Amino acid sequence: MANGFAPYLLHHIKQIAMQSTPQYKMEVPGYLNMLLSQSKPTEVRLNNENGHRKTVRVKSKQRATKDMTDTTKSCDNVLVPVWQEQELALEVTRQIAFHIPDETIAQYTDDASRTVTVGQPATPLMNEFFENILTHTSALMEAVSDDLFTLGAARIGVNRVTGNNATQTININKDGDINPLTDGITKILTDYKRNGGVGRPQIVGAGLMLAQEMQRNALTFNQSGLNLPQLSQWDFYYDEESESALGTNQIVAYEPNAVQLVEYMEYTGFKAGVKPGGSTFFVITLPVMVNGLIKPVMFDAQLKYNDCDTEFTDAYYGTTLTLGKGYNLILSKQCGLWTIDNAYRGTDVLSGNRGSYRFTLTNNCDACV
Repeated sequence: MANGFAPYLLHHIKQIAMQSTPQYKMEVPGYLNMLLSQSKPTEVRLNNENGHRKTVRVKSKQRATKDMTDTTKSCDNVLVPVWQEQELALEVTRQIAFHIPDETIAQYTDDASRTVTVGQPATPLMNEFFENILTHTSALMEAVSDDLFTLGAARIGVNRVTGNNATQTININKDGDINPLTDGITKILTDYKRNGGVGRPQIVGAGLMLAQEMQRNALTFNQSGLNLPQLSQWDFYYDEESESALGTNQIVAYEPNAVQLVEYMEYTGFKAGVKPGGSTFFVITLPVMVNGLIKPVMFDAQLKYNDCDTEFTDAYYGTTLTLGKGYNLILSKQCGLWTIDNAYRGTDVLSGNRGSYRFTLTNNCDACV
């Protein structure tokens, strides 16, 4: 029987495929991976433990510039520093939902109806639901990451070197005998330094930068005497969406913590638990691999029992379908993106800087001149 129903011997695909099991490939796209790797202060979460939504503003002062200094001593020249405020906003909402009929679970082996406890507050879910959570969450994270990447691409700041936020074309030279000081990876790191960048650049992209990363650990001294692995002072986050968000072979390099994920978990505090109407609301936390470390990613979840034949819209095809008795589980994520903004005065050498820099990579042979 093609549908895998009992009573014959049924093996779960994970028993055979193990680490290659499709629903266990919890891919976190590079942009979201980069955001989750930041310090993630609690100040960028817009709810408290009691379930109340907060309005959060970030205050900052622009630093003084040399043109504001005096060449003589005086008691009547004075500056009045002022605070400016930036409100954190929710700009992305994504959800995915699935339905499992009671009669479908009834036809599977007993393991499908056994329960596991997940989420906060603790909510019992059948094993079949937990498997489906893993299957659907990866798609949800990919969609959220794409939305955030689009926002981030529109908020790349000014590069002091060029005086604008346009991409710079740099060439990773094919000829190992040539060592240009104004091109290649050296150019990225030099621009980063000239913009006051601190810490390791956080580079997001794909294309030629991905290919460069594939060679990174195998490189050694080239004929020009450059030890490229010693130059590897950055963290790379692969994201295939970079071609859509930025452009072919484009990357963005961030200063650590210059961009942050803003989150709002709705089903917490008084809004969590079993509610009249037959729904249970809770927050589920899934462990995912982020930059070599396990990080928790939180999602809102609504478990709703459908006790009669009811019409729904198929989320993928847009068609109408009738579902009988069974459970609907709705997973969702509400978030936004915070970036440094208006941090420097117009006369500051870093005016318009946001701690983000855009480059386009090529891979040609440079003639030695």
